[in-house]
Amino acid sequence: MKVFIVLLTILLTGCAASGGKFEQIKSFSDETTTVYVMRQWAFGGGATCPDIYLNGKEIGCLKNGGFIRAEVPSGAVYFRADYFSDNDYETLNTVPGEIVYIEWYYKTGADIYTYSYGLDIHEESTALEILKSLRESE
Repeated sequence: MKVFIVLLTILLTGCAASGGKFEQIKSFSDETTTVYVMRQWAFGGGATCPDIYLNGKEIGCLKNGGFIRAEVPSGAVYFRADYFSDNDYETLNTVPGEIVYIEWYYKTGADIYTYSYGLDIHEESTALEILKSLRESE
């Protein structure tokens, strides 16, 4: 039993974001758009790590309880999260200096075979509350 607990602990912590704890919202530049991609910690789907793309460029793997901060040119921002072979897409029209907050989520249903995932766009006040509990996804 002790071996099982140790293995489960290693599995769960290995899939969680381990970078620096979120401190404050930071903009890259007044000329570009800053994008925060967030994922709240959850047991269900905790081992998943969707690949995140902005304008066709992979910016990282979004770990459980993590966030990614990225800079993109202003205008149309094409966001994609790849989870297994499924994709979530979102196109945002941004202006210079804007900060955008995107949350990718994974929710389990009544049994292990029922789940859903998707994207939410947040206002700064809501995003800040979420970000306070997250670490950089490295």
